[in-house]
Amino acid sequence: MLPTLLALGLMRNTHSVTSFAYLHFAVNPGNLSPHIPALLLSLYSVLNQEVEPEDFAHVEADTFWLFEAMVGEFSELKDEEGGNSNTWMRKFSERLTWADSDLRDNLFAKGLDPALPHYS
Repeated sequence: MLPTLLALGLMRNTHSVTSFAYLHFAVNPGNLSPHIPALLLSLYSVLNQEVEPEDFAHVEADTFWLFEAMVGEFSELKDEEGGNSNTWMRKFSERLTWADSDLRDNLFAKGLDPALPHYS
């Protein structure tokens, strides 16, 4: 009985993740990043831990909406031209300036600016 239940759980999880990916790519046909499945699977795995069976539908819904929010948040870091953009590094430098100007000044004095490619 236990192997059958485990197999059904695996099939349900596989179906859920496949459905999430299909919906995401249907809604966002221009966002074909190879990292999407890894983000989706990681998020689903975390939210699906120790869940009561009656709450499973909520986990699926929460995973999808949280995933779409993450993708939306990260999409502004994507280069519009499709090349190698340093947008995320520039934004990190701006955030560092906002959050800790002393650390920023210390890094700049040493020639380290998160907005520069050699920093990463």
